[in-house]
Amino acid sequence: MLALALAACSPGGNGSGPPEQSGPWELQSIDGTAFEATARIEFGADQQISGRAPCNSFSGQLDAAPPGFAMSDMVRSGMHCDEMEAEERFLSALQEMDAMSTRDAELVLSNDAGREMVFRLQDAR
Repeated sequence: MLALALAACSPGGNGSGPPEQSGPWELQSIDGTAFEATARIEFGADQQISGRAPCNSFSGQLDAAPPGFAMSDMVRSGMHCDEMEAEERFLSALQEMDAMSTRDAELVLSNDAGREMVFRLQDAR
């Protein structure tokens, strides 16, 4: 497995805390632009985060108190596919997020620089 350490960021934004539902949460957009590939994130017991990027699965540890968001000890599998560019865009944006909030069936990860990732609860339509 290819290890990818994500730097912890200071909590920011106006988040309302962790999602009440663990997920899976499917990525809808990054910075207002629709994300055409498939990427998902889930929150598990003991502050665990796992998910699926366009090519690889990943997991890590949630290291921020709500409404903060910081992920550490991230590992991902080392598969290559035609959507590696989308995967890198997703994982890079994920590294920059430092706050989380929920609204309706959406999970929003954001930062003080105005970046935003919007996820939708997979079973919510």
